[in-house]
Amino acid sequence: MRNKADLITKISLLKQEIDKCLDVRDQEGFYQLSFDLKVCQRYLQNRDKFFHH
Repeated sequence: MRNKADLITKISLLKQEIDKCLDVRDQEGFYQLSFDLKVCQRYLQNRDKFFHH
């Protein structure tokens, strides 16, 4: 299982890659990276809920 710092780093990198896709109008890359970002954010959110309750 990834730790919180790894997930936050991955989320930050995904956001940078999404920005690059927008700059070059890479729609397919944008959608894939956005999906990956949502998965990571949801995992981080659920992980926090699990460990704080």
